[in-house]
Amino acid sequence: LYATKFLNVAIKAEYLKDTPIPKASDSDKKKAAGLVRKILDIRSENPLADITGLERELDKMVYRFYGLTPEEIMIVEGRSDNSN
Repeated sequence: LYATKFLNVAIKAEYLKDTPIPKASDSDKKKAAGLVRKILDIRSENPLADITGLERELDKMVYRFYGLTPEEIMIVEGRSDNSN
């Protein structure tokens, strides 16, 4: 999103004011936070560890939080068809 909107990678707070923040239940917030902590812990212990499965799980949670359709998910993931 920001790469298409802004010319540099310095993202200022004022740019974020229009970013939609999804409503999530406390349970969902805790699950997402726990998953992020797990990813960070694994990376801190082994920067080369394969965490793609955990990242994919987090992606799916975020897609659900935002209510993305399969077509929108394909756009976000840079895919042009329904292949995974």
